[in-house]
Amino acid sequence: MAHAMTHPTLVSTSVDLRESTLFISLRSPFARRVRVAFLENEIPFAEKTFDVFKPTPELYEANPVGRVPTLILKDGRKLTESHVILQCLYEGIESPYFSQALKVEVLYEGAISAGISEKCIDYYLEQLRPEAHRDPALQIEIDQAISHSLEHLEKRLTTSSFVVGDRLTQADFDWGVSLAYLELRYPASRWQERYPKAATFFAKLDQRPSFQKTRPPAP
Repeated sequence: MAHAMTHPTLVSTSVDLRESTLFISLRSPFARRVRVAFLENEIPFAEKTFDVFKPTPELYEANPVGRVPTLILKDGRKLTESHVILQCLYEGIESPYFSQALKVEVLYEGAISAGISEKCIDYYLEQLRPEAHRDPALQIEIDQAISHSLEHLEKRLTTSSFVVGDRLTQADFDWGVSLAYLELRYPASRWQERYPKAATFFAKLDQRPSFQKTRPPAP
């Protein structure tokens, strides 16, 4: 699926990510945060979808670990891991969603939100195991990490409608993607009832075209 958009202004020494092909899975929050960032920044790209539970030779050729997102640049070079792809993106363009002044905070919030997605994956994989073989200590660890992270977000949203500063940044997109993944993989957490400011924050983001276009299918 190709996304035809206008080309943003590139920094002269940057890696050009335009016209690249992004390997994704439709439910991967890590691929989705890159997809949202590309859409919001009007980076033209194509997508190729894989089942990460059944990696193909093509995926292994692009990424020996068999993971998404993996980005195949127009010149054939490759990038993998969402934080690396986003770092190259924002080093290479002038964007309203990232600035040097806010860099540390945006990266920090991105890492925390990605951590929630990692915990959701831990939860999902644990639920695939027979109940008798599940680890209660792991469940406690997952719940604590998610709760502490959402309490952190709720606190940040008490003084602003945005995660960092007074405008939309990549941190908002990253948190929105992770909250959606939490709803998808761990609805029993009931996070929207427990964290009303986060729920309001998510509801607004979820209406953006970039979120609508990348909404994952139901489990």
